[in-house]
Amino acid sequence: MNLKSGYPFWLIKSGLPFNYRQLKKSICADIAILGGGISGALVAYELVQKGIDCIVVDKYTISSPDL
Repeated sequence: MNLKSGYPFWLIKSGLPFNYRQLKKSICADIAILGGGISGALVAYELVQKGIDCIVVDKYTISSPDL
């Protein structure tokens, strides 16, 4: 196991579950969540459940509550 790669363990173990396209144009939302780890994904999930328009931005892949 590579413990010094700088990547989260679940990415090393399972690979990238999804491949999202790079944002190429401006978009508008009520809330921008910076970071798509488990915390960012869960916050986004709760906001969407409450009908709040939000986006999740991350340099790497974004986790999913459905995994």
